[in-house]
Amino acid sequence: MKQALKKIGLICTVLVFLPFFSSLQFYQQQSQKAITQHTTASTKDNEEIFNPSNWIARGGVWDFSRKIITAQGVGQRPIAYFKKESYTDFEFEIRLRLLTDENGSYGMVFRFDEKKDVGYIFGVWPHGGYEFARLEEGFGYQTGGGLAVYLKDQLKTWNRLKVVAKGTKFDLYINDNLLVTIEDNSFKSGKVGFYLGHGPQSQLEYEILSLVAR
Repeated sequence: MKQALKKIGLICTVLVFLPFFSSLQFYQQQSQKAITQHTTASTKDNEEIFNPSNWIARGGVWDFSRKIITAQGVGQRPIAYFKKESYTDFEFEIRLRLLTDENGSYGMVFRFDEKKDVGYIFGVWPHGGYEFARLEEGFGYQTGGGLAVYLKDQLKTWNRLKVVAKGTKFDLYINDNLLVTIEDNSFKSGKVGFYLGHGPQSQLEYEILSLVAR
């Protein structure tokens, strides 16, 4: 009799918790599905970014035949930008290195409107400075700048630049270190890409590390 009661109690317990375990299993399956979909989307985005046909260059000599993009500075402030998407709030990180000892600055362009020729630039100078500027009709109007304390200024040495844009606020990083936070409301959205300063002998290499819309 006691064993029969125990069996009945065990069956009741299973029946009570069965819906809970079923729900848990369903939740895990859905979570895994969501992760898989997100990963697939990110991979697709990366393929688009590294497709040479999705880039437009003006000025300079650019080579997009591999993930490490090379450029030489010919003309007024050469720029190359990813034409497929415009970004408002995002995280954009690149690495870059200077191959020749030239004086012009070099770095990234973002919220760039190719029709109006306006946007922002975040760049560094070969011997230890940085600039944040509004780009207007090919000219940079500096709104922030100073000593790039985290920059490795040796020739042919890789450095990483990152901007986290949210509304009118921009967090600027060099080699994973927050350099400065700047606020500006001039440009709301636009393309991302690279730029290099003046000098026909300026030669650089760039590589996109991440580009994530927020």
